[in-house]
Formats: sequence, C-alpha cells, structure tokens
Amino acid sequence: MTGASHGLDRRTLADLTARIARARPEAISAIVALIDRLPDRGEADALIAPMRPRLNRMRDIVRRPASLGRVLAHPIEDLLVEPDVWRRGSLSVPRSVMTTAIGLVTDALPATTRQEIRRRLAGATMEDTAAVAEAGAVLWPAASSCLSATATGALPTGLSLPMREADFRSSLAALGETLRIAAPLAALLGESPRGATHAWAAIEPRARDLLAEAERLSADCFARAGLILMRRFMASGPVVGLLREAAGRSKRGEAERRLAASLDSYLAELPAQLPEAATLALLPHQVQQEAVTEAVAAIERAGNEIGTWQVDRRDNLLDVQGQMAAVLRRRIPECLSAELAAPIARIHAEGLGAGGGPAGLEGLEAAARAASAMTAAARRLGPADDLQLAIRRAADTIAALAASTPQGAPADRIGRIDLARLVEILTGPDTAERILAAHA
Repeated sequence: MTGASHGLDRRTLADLTARIARARPEAISAIVALIDRLPDRGEADALIAPMRPRLNRMRDIVRRPASLGRVLAHPIEDLLVEPDVWRRGSLSVPRSVMTTAIGLVTDALPATTRQEIRRRLAGATMEDTAAVAEAGAVLWPAASSCLSATATGALPTGLSLPMREADFRSSLAALGETLRIAAPLAALLGESPRGATHAWAAIEPRARDLLAEAERLSADCFARAGLILMRRFMASGPVVGLLREAAGRSKRGEAERRLAASLDSYLAELPAQLPEAATLALLPHQVQQEAVTEAVAAIERAGNEIGTWQVDRRDNLLDVQGQMAAVLRRRIPECLSAELAAPIARIHAEGLGAGGGPAGLEGLEAAARAASAMTAAARRLGPADDLQLAIRRAADTIAALAASTPQGAPADRIGRIDLARLVEILTGPDTAERILAAHA
C-alpha cells in the first residue's frame, strides 16, 4: 500500500504521527477532522489510535461524524480492548476484530440498506443519539445476523485474520450475540455519556432491564452485558451488587459462574482502562479532574464490592490502586510546576500578554483546581503526604509572590487578589488565610 492510495503521502503521515504524540486539545479537532474527511483513510486511520483515550474524554470538544462503522461499534465500545491487553478466555473483544467485523458487515449489507443507513446519518455526529438510534435500528440486527453466521460458517476467501481463527470466530460470535441487545444498550449509554455525573437511581432500572434481556439470550451474553456496565458505571453505584442480584434470580445455573468470569475480565483489564499520566497531561484540566475522580471512585467501589466478595481478587485491586497512585504522583507535581508555577512566573515577568490575558488567568485557576482535586483523589487511595507537601509548597510560593506584589500593580500583571485566589483554590479558604497571613 502506498501513501497515494489513501490521500496522504508518507511524509504527511509521519508529520501527523509526530503532531499527535504531542497534540494539545485544540489541535486534536483539526487532526481528526482531516482524517475523517479522507475518502479512503487506510493507514491514516491508525493515527487515531493514540488519541482514542483522549477522544473518549473529549466528546464535547471533538464531535466525530456518525458513520456506519462507528454506529456499529457504539453500543459495544466498552467491550473492546486493545489487542495487547486481550487474553484468551476474556469476555472482552480485541479492537482489531472490530475493524474486520465492520468490513464483513458492510460487504454483507445490500446496497440499498447501506445507502439508507448513510442517508439517516448524513450530517449527524455520534452525539446525535436520535440519528444513531434510527440508523442502528436497521444496522444492529443485520450486523448481529451477519457476524453470528460468519462465526460458524465459511470465512470469505482471502480474509486477513487479526488473530487465530478459533479466537476470531469466538470473538465474532460474542459480537453477534451482544449486538442483539444493542438497542437498549445504546439507549442506556446514550443517556449516560462518559465523563458525565450519573445518578444511579436513573441508571439502575434501565440496567436491570438490560441484564434481564441479556440473560434470556445466554449466560455469556449476561456476563458481557455485566462487563460493559461495570466499565461504564462502576463509579456511579453498586453495579456489582445489581449483577449478583440478577445472577441469583436467573434460572440458568451458569449465570453466577459467568459473572465470576466477568469480574475476572474487569479486574484483569482494569489497569489498561485507567488514564496514564501522559494522556492526562494532554487533556483540558477540567477533563483531567473528571477522569481522575471517576477512576478513583471506580477503584474504591471495586474494592468495596468485589474485594469483600472474592478475597482472592484483592491483590489485583491493590495493584490497580498502586498504578493509579503512581500516575497521580507523576501528574500532580508536573501540573503544579509546568502548568501553574512556570506560567505565573512568566506572566509576572512579561505581563498577561505572555499568558493569554484573562484566558491565562482562567487557565491558572483551572490548573490549580485540577491539582487540588487530583490530590484529594490520591488521598482516597492511600497516604499522600508527599503530594500534600507539593501543594503546600506551591501555595507558599504563590503567597510569597502575592506579598511582594505592590498594590495597584499594572493591569498586565497578576494582582494580589488573583494570586490569593490561586492559593485558596489549592488549599481551601481556611488554610489559604493562614498561609497568606504568614507571608504578609
């Protein structure tokens, strides 16, 4: 395959790869829009992969056009894991299988059906839940039938398999069966977008109905639905308790055993679901804060619900806690230094023009707020005296600067009130008052 086959030459691809590695939020939209406009994306499609963790967190910033492939994957997105994370026996499906599955379904659909789906999606983004549901009502049942048939039938001649044939067929069968509950899954997930605050009272009845429908199909479908719910709603409420209750009511003796497999898949693959420090650094501060808060809440609830039920899984949870704590120990000092202290010093020396004027002040407040919130999250995982000390040192430095700033400072400099506000965001009102008084 040459660069010309997908509209980008090798130099452009290399340039995009480098840009993506360091892309800030404002650049991601432009990169994704360029790739989405290509008629045949080829290798360029792989460039999206490094951004996927950020794209999942930035749906309000990057709105991707709805397409047949995205609509097909939408209800089962939380079932997919990267190929290097997947292990044989997992209830998850390697993302590489989804690429092949989309091609199989697209080829199997009658031309008139493909045209109808594309007509319904014209001009829509993946945030347009009505358009996605309308297209999915046609696509998901057809895809379920196609993938289920392919899983047990003859594979197309020349089909390139992303894994061993037996594992590939098993993954296709899992996708085909799970897509039979795509409509209620999509409805539940569409009303509860990732990164939003979910009220468990609103989620629980829909989740209960979904599990009942999945259990009627098979114990495996029940377990996969449970895995999706854990990945999306573990931080929101007692999803494991709901799964145990539903498995206990099941007339299939396999439901409880397969629930154990679902929990194993969730815990084994949870480390790969957690945000990395490098990924967090490239997210807007508010999104960083939300991602960390959600991850820590999920870890806490997993410990409370799974760890007390199946003690042999507690070591897995301790490893996950350690991993998340390590992420925060890298991210918080970096945030305090590179995104708070350094910009303050630059603006103090060069004026607000060096930091974007009022937007620069808003950015400083956002960085301070994120550092404070992430430190609070770290304390929920265990002792975090070192991070508390880093916050205190940053607050002391800013308070000293406030004390040395003359009254009536030039309009293009940060004033005492602005600096005092940053100290308050970092430490809270009472502590800030003491710190500011000590430096007065």
